[in-house]
Amino acid sequence: MKYRECSYYNYGAVCRAGVRVDAKRDDELRLPCVSVNGVTSTTTCSLLVMPVEAKDGKVGELAQALEAIMAGVCPQCRGAVDGEEVVGLVVHAKPCGHIVSDKRRR
Repeated sequence: MKYRECSYYNYGAVCRAGVRVDAKRDDELRLPCVSVNGVTSTTTCSLLVMPVEAKDGKVGELAQALEAIMAGVCPQCRGAVDGEEVVGLVVHAKPCGHIVSDKRRR
C-alpha cells in the first residue's frame, strides 16, 4: 500500500494551512490531502502540497551506504572491511578506520 499525505495535513479538523478538513470530503468521505495507492478525493484544495518522492536525495545515499555495509565494504572509501572496532558508542571499520555507526548522533 502506498500512502501519501499533504504537508499541511495533521489529522485534525483544521490543517496547518487553516483549511477545514471535513469541508473537503467527497461523497465517499475521501480527502484531497490523503492519497492511498494513488486514489484521492474528487474534491480539490488550492493549498494542497504533496511531498515529492526522493530519487537522488539523502534517502538514496543512505540506502547505498547500508547496502555497502551489508556487503562488507566501507561506505566512505569503498575499501574492504575486515572487521569492526567499537570505541564507546562509535563503530569504526577495520582497517580504514572510517565511522560505520555512531550512536551519539541520535
